[in-house]
Amino acid sequence: MPWPRFHGGASLSLADRLDRDKEKVLAANPQVDFDRLSREWRGRLTKDVARQDAILRASGIDTGFYRWFDEMAGLPASSQSPDCAANPEAEAIVFSEDFLLKRGVSVDYNGEPRSAAHLHRINEQRGWVKRSCFWQ
Repeated sequence: MPWPRFHGGASLSLADRLDRDKEKVLAANPQVDFDRLSREWRGRLTKDVARQDAILRASGIDTGFYRWFDEMAGLPASSQSPDCAANPEAEAIVFSEDFLLKRGVSVDYNGEPRSAAHLHRINEQRGWVKRSCFWQ
């Protein structure tokens, strides 16, 4: 059975990133009306976030989880799970069931892995070495 996967969701931080890169966008596309583009995109994202939040709330999931998930890559190592802080090149994060439950995400089935050590053994068996980390 495949592991449960979370891929983040709609977030206004995407619009914030675009705004931070305004000079780069204008340098590559000087004719674009950046302010109009940013305003329109932020409006669409706002609607997407509202729709996403309604679906999550109806499912009993903490809407803040997706906001946190979107920002977690930028967390300092001291705020990360030790296994992930030690493996910044990880492409995937496996969350512990306890962590998900604390964030309001219920888990119907969780076969494996149950620990960082278990995940490391699975990664080694598959030849992935440091491809993923375990967030406790």
